[in-house]
Amino acid sequence: MKKITLFLLIALCPIMLIAQEKHSPQDLKVLKRIISLNPHLDRSAPLQIGTQIWNNGRLTYLNLFSERIAVLPSNIGDLTSLVYLNLDLNQLSDLPYSIGDLVSLEELYLSDNMLVALPSSIGNLVNLEELYLSNNQLTDVPESLSYLSSLKLLRLNDNQIEYLPEGIGDLYDLENLSVSRNNLLELPESIVELENLYVLILSENKLQDLPSDIGSLSSLHQISIERNDLDFLPHSIGNLQRLSSLSLSGNNLSELPSSIIYLSRLRDLLLYGNQLRSLPEGICDMPSIKSIKASNNYLCEKYFEDCIEVFYPQDQSDCCSVNGNLKWARCPE
Repeated sequence: MKKITLFLLIALCPIMLIAQEKHSPQDLKVLKRIISLNPHLDRSAPLQIGTQIWNNGRLTYLNLFSERIAVLPSNIGDLTSLVYLNLDLNQLSDLPYSIGDLVSLEELYLSDNMLVALPSSIGNLVNLEELYLSNNQLTDVPESLSYLSSLKLLRLNDNQIEYLPEGIGDLYDLENLSVSRNNLLELPESIVELENLYVLILSENKLQDLPSDIGSLSSLHQISIERNDLDFLPHSIGNLQRLSSLSLSGNNLSELPSSIIYLSRLRDLLLYGNQLRSLPEGICDMPSIKSIKASNNYLCEKYFEDCIEVFYPQDQSDCCSVNGNLKWARCPE
């Protein structure tokens, strides 16, 4: 990904040199239209709204964070040299179709708006590497999102999304996918084709299961699936040999697959708030494990080992019926 470090260095200069260069009339027209569509900006000159960086007469960086913008002009797509666009924390409820014409765009920030849908043209942003859409009102995302062949980071947290695009597996460069606090009911099978995925965050959804081939995500280092409705884990999860953090708290798991002990690089395992009545034999023998938190389950004392950082409290009301010579808590005398 081409970084915008140079842009930021220019932005920090005390004297804006852009005033001395000729600016593209095409780009200035877009800025003027933004002002006219958002009356509270009507006293601003086009070159004064937000933070801007121009190169060779073209607008390449535009930061309109928290500018109370409610409408974008239909000619926004004329900013064809724009590499960075930040529209976080505004009041947008929709996007113009022409946003798909921003063919140079690498980073697009649209979090903390009121977006209810995305135009299918967003799939035309073939150079886009980072897309931020958290805290909107999206109920789905268009299938065309899977055309973003350069995408490395996708954040969709805090929406109302039930399904991800079936073709999401085509995002071969995707490294970070975060879809927490949505209404996800299931994951598309193609998600297991994301061979470069490093971080997968799916907390607080309605997932009842995971794809059987989840273990194909060979680059995964972190998975968070806390507070879903998982009843079981696929056996293939033991194939995630690079996994270092696995968060499974707040589900309906009654057992873990025996294959979990083969996660040789796993350091942190969060299991609290499930319905576990047993733990796999050898769970404390994982070579890299540093922390296991397993409180608020149904585990009897025989599963209490030194490797478990947090074991209590447990509901051990059923433990006494297993053996008559026990010292487990809450056993009747």
